[in-house]
Amino acid sequence: YNQWRKWVSSFPTITPYYAVKCNPGIPVIKFLAKLGVNFDCATMREIEEVLKCGVSPDRIIYAHPVKHPKHLERCKELGVKFSVVDSPEEVLKIKKYFPEMVVLVRLKIGNKKSKIELSDKFGATLENAMKTIDTCAENQINLDGICFHVGYYNTDIYKYTDALEFTKDVRDHGVSKGFAMKTIDIGGGFLSYNIDGYNFEQCAKEVTNALIKLFGKEIEENKINLISEPGTFFVDNCHNAYFKIIRQFVETVDGVETQHIFLN
Repeated sequence: YNQWRKWVSSFPTITPYYAVKCNPGIPVIKFLAKLGVNFDCATMREIEEVLKCGVSPDRIIYAHPVKHPKHLERCKELGVKFSVVDSPEEVLKIKKYFPEMVVLVRLKIGNKKSKIELSDKFGATLENAMKTIDTCAENQINLDGICFHVGYYNTDIYKYTDALEFTKDVRDHGVSKGFAMKTIDIGGGFLSYNIDGYNFEQCAKEVTNALIKLFGKEIEENKINLISEPGTFFVDNCHNAYFKIIRQFVETVDGVETQHIFLN
């Protein structure tokens, strides 16, 4: 709850979609849902669990850019129609199995200051992003905007600015193809604590300043819908783990003491 308050205070105009994979516990999902948080699901199992908690399908984004055809058909049955793509091939798959789906183009954002660079697996380069947009236009797929992720546990507050500048270039191409490109998804990677010069409030100010500089007029005119996918930011510090010690002893080898603890 405290993290949610911090988010609303720092990002009052950015709707959070909680990344369920960080902690898919039912109490977590239900509590965040009551606060008005939406949900980023990476798998069909996550989608079905969130729906079982009473969340409406329009509050879910299927945030995996590579989807099984059967999962697309299942999304159609469930009414979950918001997703992401990062290649022309995925657009053609959606055209075949769920042409009514609304999509965002996911961009490739490299980041050496993140613990895990998600760009190693997902995201479109500039050239491929342009091709993906063109494929959406040619196949009449509802392209709603752009998304990116700067990486898991990001400590570079300026990386979001780089990503938003990239977003603007790609978004302009989408607009030229006749799409409104209303949604900008700034992904996740936000830390819940200060480390290596990182401060969430300072990061939020940097992101907000970049959004105003690049898209200020359109945001004021309500032509852009801002969303994000925070995960660990919400749940990093909300649980404690307890273990039962079943054996404990100290071993001395060559004058060096080592404590051994066996947990259950």
